[in-house]
Amino acid sequence: MRTKRHRGLESAEQTQTLDLGSLFTSEYTTSGSFTIRGVRATTFGALLEALPIPALMIDEGGSIVFSNRACRKISPEPEKIQGAMLGSLFAESTADKVMETAQEVFSTRKPRLLEDAVGVGRTKIWGKMLFRSVRVGDERSVLVLIEDLTAEKRALTQSRKHREELQKAYDQLERRVEARTLELSRANDQLRREVTERRRVQEELQAGERRFRSLAETAPFGISVVTSDARFEYFNPKFTEIFGYMLQDIPDTDTWFKKAYPDEEERQRLISDWKRHGIYKARVGPLTRQITTIRAKDGSDKTILVTPVALENRKHFFTYQDITARKRAEDLVLAQRDLSVALSAVSGLGEALRLCAHASLRISGMDTVGIFVADQDGGLHLAAGQGLSDDYAGRVADLSSDSPEARLFMEGSPIYSEQLDLVGRMDPGGKGKPLRCAALIPIHHEGRVVAGFSLGSYEVDQVPDQTRNALEIIAAHIGSAIARLQTEQALRESEKRLELALHGANLGLWDWNIEADRAVLSDNALRLLECSREDFERSPLSSRIELVHPDDKQRLLDELKSHLEGPTSLYETEFRVRSKSGKWIWLLCRGQVVERDADGLPLRASGTLLDVTDRKQVEELRVQTGRLRAIAELANGVAHNFNNLLQIVLGNAQLAATHLDLGELADVKTNLNQILESSLFGSQVVKRLQKFAKLLPDDRAHGELFDLSDTVRQAADLSKIWWKTFPEEKGIQIFLEMDLGRNCMIMGREDEIFELIINLVKNSAEALPQGGYINLKTLVSDDKVFLKVGDNGIGIRQDNMGKIFEPFFTTKGYDRNGVGLSSSLGIVTQHSGKIWVESQEGQGTTFTVEFPYGGPPEDRSGEAPMAMPAGLRILVIDDMEQVTRTIEEGLSAAGQTAITAFSGQEGLRIFENAHVDAVVCDLAMPGMSGWEVGKAIKEKSMAQSRPKPLFVMLTGWPGKVEDAQRISESGVDSVVEKPVSVGKLLDAICALVNAESPAAK
Repeated sequence: MRTKRHRGLESAEQTQTLDLGSLFTSEYTTSGSFTIRGVRATTFGALLEALPIPALMIDEGGSIVFSNRACRKISPEPEKIQGAMLGSLFAESTADKVMETAQEVFSTRKPRLLEDAVGVGRTKIWGKMLFRSVRVGDERSVLVLIEDLTAEKRALTQSRKHREELQKAYDQLERRVEARTLELSRANDQLRREVTERRRVQEELQAGERRFRSLAETAPFGISVVTSDARFEYFNPKFTEIFGYMLQDIPDTDTWFKKAYPDEEERQRLISDWKRHGIYKARVGPLTRQITTIRAKDGSDKTILVTPVALENRKHFFTYQDITARKRAEDLVLAQRDLSVALSAVSGLGEALRLCAHASLRISGMDTVGIFVADQDGGLHLAAGQGLSDDYAGRVADLSSDSPEARLFMEGSPIYSEQLDLVGRMDPGGKGKPLRCAALIPIHHEGRVVAGFSLGSYEVDQVPDQTRNALEIIAAHIGSAIARLQTEQALRESEKRLELALHGANLGLWDWNIEADRAVLSDNALRLLECSREDFERSPLSSRIELVHPDDKQRLLDELKSHLEGPTSLYETEFRVRSKSGKWIWLLCRGQVVERDADGLPLRASGTLLDVTDRKQVEELRVQTGRLRAIAELANGVAHNFNNLLQIVLGNAQLAATHLDLGELADVKTNLNQILESSLFGSQVVKRLQKFAKLLPDDRAHGELFDLSDTVRQAADLSKIWWKTFPEEKGIQIFLEMDLGRNCMIMGREDEIFELIINLVKNSAEALPQGGYINLKTLVSDDKVFLKVGDNGIGIRQDNMGKIFEPFFTTKGYDRNGVGLSSSLGIVTQHSGKIWVESQEGQGTTFTVEFPYGGPPEDRSGEAPMAMPAGLRILVIDDMEQVTRTIEEGLSAAGQTAITAFSGQEGLRIFENAHVDAVVCDLAMPGMSGWEVGKAIKEKSMAQSRPKPLFVMLTGWPGKVEDAQRISESGVDSVVEKPVSVGKLLDAICALVNAESPAAK
């Protein structure tokens, strides 16, 4: 031990720190590293591992960096406490104190002792802990040695408890001595009373013994008393009645065991059982009962329930209850149960009858049995038998209806030996002697005899009554088996016919065990799914939901849940599922819950599957046809709008030139802003029309949050062709009114909701042949967003109200395809919404659509704008010089350096000879496309080990951009659609620059 002063302290306080430098290698000491691996490899680590008490090393932060093997006393997995805080080994109430103690040792370097419960989970000890400062070179740690004082602590606690109890007992003893002293004067009187009471008890015992003998003599079960030297002292009369033995026949237990259990092996086993259950142990009270088979004096075997009771003076009292008849009845019940279970599992009539033949012999104890099946004419045919000779089986294989045996069976009542004249003439077993008794049991089903069986015995004279009941029960089992197997055969044939019919109709059957999550499919259903039965049954049904198309999955689950919970009596839905070959198949699934438990929870459901892929393809074609018709009409309206926009652009351009000549710059700016707004509006109209026509990709497959009111405004404007342009050409006026709520936010695919609104507005306009009003309203209420589209038009006839959402239903003539409302229903359903209609013929119609509220709009007010660095060298490539110059001027005005090229080849030459931070390149160029330019720049950058510049591709063909893999392979970082302002182009470049910055990464 070294004594040194604490660094940085002015006081002369002495510290005690163990210098462990000599126990570590020089390399380890020099490194000063206290890694776990390092400590274990040193002499000091070996010493700690050898300690029989837990040892820990703690760093200055209180973390455990080492634990030895003995730490198993405080943790079942000591290696896992390494890295944990020391306080985690203690209760919350003392953890802070322990950590403070460790820190105190670090600061003062003086050892400290502490006692507390330490350990992880249930592995705890009461430890005396020595905290000792140790060091290696300049590195210090705290060594914690834990002495297990659990036993001492427990002993100390127990000792204190004993002292308290002794003191309490001593106080009680003093009080009792005092009390007893006061009672000594009455002790003699009490003693005399006790002597008198003892005489009375002895007299009662003698009377009790007389009563015992009286009861034992009349008891309905056998009784014996065995003395301590294993001799029989008493038998009651019932014992002699059951076994036939007198007391002189079996004076001791050895004689009893030899006579009662003549089989040596059985006897030794029984004696061992008695010993194991304590029959010879010195304890008073009931012992373990046993059921055993005992040989009586007349040689018969009796099934006996033996109950032993240990008495005082090492005597034993035994009762013997004869349960032979009960055991026989139990065996009969078990045999009948086994037969029922076996019959329920067999699928062939011959096997079932063989089981019944075997069971009848087992139950009756007879020697021969033959089971006959009746034909339609009343004849009998031997179907199964046991114990029959070949000669007899051949003679009775086929019995005509006028044979004595057939006539007896067909009478329909069981016949036993005393009623059977044939017994003395029958020898079915071929033993050369007649039967002593026989039985003929007819088997009934639906009021007629369908079979029968006969039994015979060479040993007994009559069939016991109990056995007769069992045989008649077997007859009932055979009748049930015959009926079941015949029904199953008919069912199999019916199923085969049904399968052929289903195959012809392209239908498949399914049956779902909901509790087990397993389903059984018919062969035709498996064929529809292109799946083998083994593959389908290998996994639970819930895993198959992954094969359902993502757009259909949630709707399918919601509709299924609704049916399982009970509101709908029939489940019907259409969805797409991926087959084994990878293609999507449209299935129409119909079914219903066919079994529920007492609480109404579904247990089993079944139904059909129908491949409707062809129908869905036809429907989709008709939907596309309807959409193209609408697009053509919309395009006409858009052309009208574009002419108006061009008029605005042309007029403002002319005015701007005039104002510029006059020096009126403020007016010029106003004209230019109007030109800019008109151009942007025209761009938005084109994009919206392309999305409605499905020409743009759905880049929001899972939906986004958007304001329904904004979408309604855009749809109302684009649909003017139906409610304004076309009517005005006919001299008709339709007024469109909007009452749009704020923040009507829904989650979904906006282009589909836009199509829904277009369909409903177009439907309303077509319902106003003489003009009128269309009302569009949106609102939020009770976590629901509502859209109402109403009109005061011709309305809907009541007999058509239930058909309007059906595909292809229309009342508007042959030139309409009737897919608008059915398509709208599909869009609403896919968005977890609802749609309904209210209408009265001649007074108008209102469609109401309900969507789940998507939540409040995102608040971006606090987001700081992205900073665009100045002085970037940007290469602009486009084959249209005017476009290139416009972008060049805009970038230069924003403080960037623009380098222009008018072809892909020219752009690559510039890139090879100049530093470029970013590239803006057009997609469609002659000679070399934007894809090829991007890929070449990427490859050249990799070949020259230089950073690839940011690559922004411009395209004037929305929706024609290739997939993500093509974009990645070509080195394209962003795709921007034309027309684009210089400001938005700079925003796209700025976003890429910020994404590449270290802070973003």
